[in-house]
Amino acid sequence: MLKFAAVVCFIAMSYLFFMPAANIPKIHWMEIIFFDKWVHLGLFALFVGVSTLAFANPEVNNTHIRLLLAAILYGIVVEIIQFYFIKGRSFSIYDILADTLGALIGAKWAYKLQRKQ
Repeated sequence: MLKFAAVVCFIAMSYLFFMPAANIPKIHWMEIIFFDKWVHLGLFALFVGVSTLAFANPEVNNTHIRLLLAAILYGIVVEIIQFYFIKGRSFSIYDILADTLGALIGAKWAYKLQRKQ
């Protein structure tokens, strides 16, 4: 079930990240609270947390680190694809930072949860 959830999370994230800017609602108060950055952080925390629980083995070294690094790399690739291929979207170092922080939070949460079990 966790593997299915991780795959669904990845597909949902990709759909949101690769939709054209014209399909994203523009609401003024969301810009004030940096809603976009919170979305990046939350999606990556959820994705990495669930993926770590589903695929990483706490008894095998580096599986958590590999998943974390893969998620961070995915966040960077998303920004590059948005810049070059998605109409109205741009590259944002702040999105990458939010993705990375979210990935770290998700990895830490999942790692602690796995260690308790």
